[in-house]
Amino acid sequence: MAQKSNESQTYGMPCGLLLFALGAVLVIGLVSALHWIGVVILVQLALAGIVGGVWYSSWFPRRATAEFNKVLPSAVQGKARLVRRKCRREGDQWLVAWKVPTGVTVANLKRITGVFEVALDCSCDFWFDRGIMWMRAGTSQLPELLTFEGFYARPRTAGELVIGVGIGRMGPLWVDLAELPHMLVGGTPGSGKSVNLRQMLVGLATTYGPEHFRAVLVDLKGGMEFWMFRELPHLWAPVVSDMPELMPALERLIAEMERRQAMFREAGVVSLKHWNDSRPADRLPYIVAFIDEFGELSRPVAESSGGNGRGPSAKTQAHGAVSRLARLGRAVGIHLICATQRPDADVMPGQIKDQIPATMAFKTRSETNSHILLGDKNGAAANLPPIKGRAIFQFEDEVEVQAPFIEPAAAVALLREKCAQPVGHVRVTQCPTCPIENEDGESEVAA
Repeated sequence: MAQKSNESQTYGMPCGLLLFALGAVLVIGLVSALHWIGVVILVQLALAGIVGGVWYSSWFPRRATAEFNKVLPSAVQGKARLVRRKCRREGDQWLVAWKVPTGVTVANLKRITGVFEVALDCSCDFWFDRGIMWMRAGTSQLPELLTFEGFYARPRTAGELVIGVGIGRMGPLWVDLAELPHMLVGGTPGSGKSVNLRQMLVGLATTYGPEHFRAVLVDLKGGMEFWMFRELPHLWAPVVSDMPELMPALERLIAEMERRQAMFREAGVVSLKHWNDSRPADRLPYIVAFIDEFGELSRPVAESSGGNGRGPSAKTQAHGAVSRLARLGRAVGIHLICATQRPDADVMPGQIKDQIPATMAFKTRSETNSHILLGDKNGAAANLPPIKGRAIFQFEDEVEVQAPFIEPAAAVALLREKCAQPVGHVRVTQCPTCPIENEDGESEVAA
């Protein structure tokens, strides 16, 4: 029995080793097979990624070319076909170039831009360069809420007096008010018009010091909108909250404009930037007049005017002063931002509207109101979605944007460091070159 057990052990060990070896071979073979299967799968995925990347990098230009070739003949009233030459993607923007047939102009393209943008779900700009038509298309989606902090944390363009407009489909939009030089803001109550004035004013005050930027605030809603700025050291004059205070403020502003014009003529300079660059010791600040509820200038009601009346003569006088500032203020660094919730021909006469090249049109009550704001029978503002802060910004081109939003409490917190003047004092930091009134009521320059 003992012998049998020894033989069983003798032959059992080689069998176990053989089975172990066979198992190891099978495992190694299986792993190798799986490895090669994995390699094949990875190669296929890589190839699919390359093919997908190539397709993705060209799908928009191919579709854009196809859509253009559909609608272009109707714009040029004949046969026309584009041939794509170049394309590249830059974030949420596409840059595409085509060779175009003779007779295609920017005016032709503007007639079909709306149809084209809807078809491709994008926002487009076009220009020509040496026979090549270029298109920049933005494909990002607009947010329904854009915070002030999030927007102003983004890089901004260079300029003398840069203000934030909002986010468009091309990305952040900034403009230099010194070049603009004036803006009209309109829209129904609650559309974001007054909030937009607030964010622009906070943006300017937290970016530039009082030596560079001064504000004239006209709040014809009874002081309800600009109360938080009453202690702002950037104020060029106290906040105007009713009509009897308006004309004296406008007259002071016109006097300052004329004073600067005389100084510039004598010095041989043509702009405020030229003056400041050549005379750093005698710098003059830019002055921006914010007029909220411009429509109050057109109301012929006398009850709230302190008994002075605001008949047609008062309206004509106010409109004339604003028109003169709009015509002549740019060169001397005086700019206007006028807001109204009643955009009609009586509120915004042509003599003023024609001098204000930029418009921020929030949602309007009717297409007629949109036409007055945007001109050329443009009803885009009436057709905006019901989203607060959504607007059409028009300056040379037309862009739909979401404007930055800031709560009053947040605005007060941001401005607190700028408002350190002691309580009980007139909250206007005197500018050395700004006119003040003496005891006789005459204007003179501070010493």
